[in-house]
Amino acid sequence: MLLRTRFYIPPVKPEHLLRSGLIERLQNTQGSQLVLISAPAGYGKTTLVSQWLHTYSQSFAWLIVDSQQALAEVFWQHIIGALQTIIADIGQQALAVLPTQGIEAAVISLLNDLDRLDIAQESDHAYTLVMDDFHKAESDEILSSLNLFLDHLPPSLRIVMTVRQDPKLALARRRANGQLIELQQADLAFNAKECQDFLQKKLQTNISLDIAQQVSLATEGWVTGIQLSAMSSLEGIPKDKNLNRDMADYLFEEVFSQQPQPLQDFLLFSACVEKFCPALTNSLCNIEHSYHVIKELEVANLFIIALDNHRSWYRYHDLFRQFLQLHFQTLSQQQQQALHLTAANWFEENGYYELAFQHSLILKDWCRCEQLFNNIVQEKIDLGLNNSFFYLLEKLPSNIAESVSKKASKAFNIPFMPAPHSIPVANSSASQSKTASTQRDIDDLTQPLIEPLTKRETEVMALVQKGLSNKDIAEQLFISLNTLKVHIRNLYGKMGVKNRTQALLLIHPKG
Repeated sequence: MLLRTRFYIPPVKPEHLLRSGLIERLQNTQGSQLVLISAPAGYGKTTLVSQWLHTYSQSFAWLIVDSQQALAEVFWQHIIGALQTIIADIGQQALAVLPTQGIEAAVISLLNDLDRLDIAQESDHAYTLVMDDFHKAESDEILSSLNLFLDHLPPSLRIVMTVRQDPKLALARRRANGQLIELQQADLAFNAKECQDFLQKKLQTNISLDIAQQVSLATEGWVTGIQLSAMSSLEGIPKDKNLNRDMADYLFEEVFSQQPQPLQDFLLFSACVEKFCPALTNSLCNIEHSYHVIKELEVANLFIIALDNHRSWYRYHDLFRQFLQLHFQTLSQQQQQALHLTAANWFEENGYYELAFQHSLILKDWCRCEQLFNNIVQEKIDLGLNNSFFYLLEKLPSNIAESVSKKASKAFNIPFMPAPHSIPVANSSASQSKTASTQRDIDDLTQPLIEPLTKRETEVMALVQKGLSNKDIAEQLFISLNTLKVHIRNLYGKMGVKNRTQALLLIHPKG
């Protein structure tokens, strides 16, 4: 007997934000018989489809897919059961032949029924069949039979799938033939305005667009992250990118714990670096097939983001990486140090000296930090970026920083820069403080500033001081240009300036 509750569409809740733009995109799917909504857990896939079907009057069948339907025979019984909620006698013959003649015969029988029904319809997409959480029941037999079903689907029926990972349904061919409409993580992520509307609705209070922008950036538009942040924060608004307990619990239960142990290990080991490529993760995980594992993560939508068009470098969603780093701490101290050492070695061997420097800092390998600093200085001088490297000194203990700076000044004939910890704080009454000429003096501006700079804004300003372009800054910090522009706008506002020149003059006053 089929459980009827599997065929119930989730209700549209008043607290859910209506995604009007996405709903319009879904409605305008003429000629595309497969609609695929693919994104990680918590991006509002099911809610969106429910809103769409409720917004536009149409005949639809809804099937909540789960692991109990992993057997192809059971899956097709449920598909027919769902269709019968809108077409009472559809698929009776298919159900009859299923036990005796097999899956393919039943699918062909169902297609013949639908074809006869199609003749009576005056327009395409008269009916919509939703397979919610289809990823839970994927099997080779189901995929094979579903490909057959989709290849011969009559125009009157449209299939909508919500998935956490792209199914193996000849998607490339369907894209090329214009038979596929897709919404992915980037499409479902909340922008600042949507975040503002959601928070105001959720918290029943006015939220400025600037605050909403901060929340959107902190969560990278992850809908559940925004909701959990609002629920967990005392004021209802997250002020930074910190992972809270509710988010951690959600990511563990819905994402991490559902992965096989080798993949869990890969996620933990690779989380010790800010960005990674297959060659690096091969070293970290002591494997030779990282390329395939990373592609598996991409297909599975496991909060992984490509950093270039060639898909050679990747990072994790910031909140997901925080979650992984939290669990990284459960590894033994010896194992953690070994991974950081591996990362430092790989980055140095491949010429990524600043990244090697970061891991050497964690290891407190001051001798190596000094050598890497010298490599960085040489590299920057060769590029004509003099004085663009002293911000690294503030990461070192003051006595180490002073020693490193003295040695570098002699070796490269550059001015000695005192340890950042010894620089006096600027006078708060000055309209334009007479600060020293290096990046570390950004912190000294916090008193006369309207509001202290965040850690990320300080990093941005340091790179502005280096003379880097917005594009170069975004690449170095692994953020988008739009995100960078928001940070720059915010730090200009806090510094009381209107442009880059004024900001630099504030830190490097004339005279």
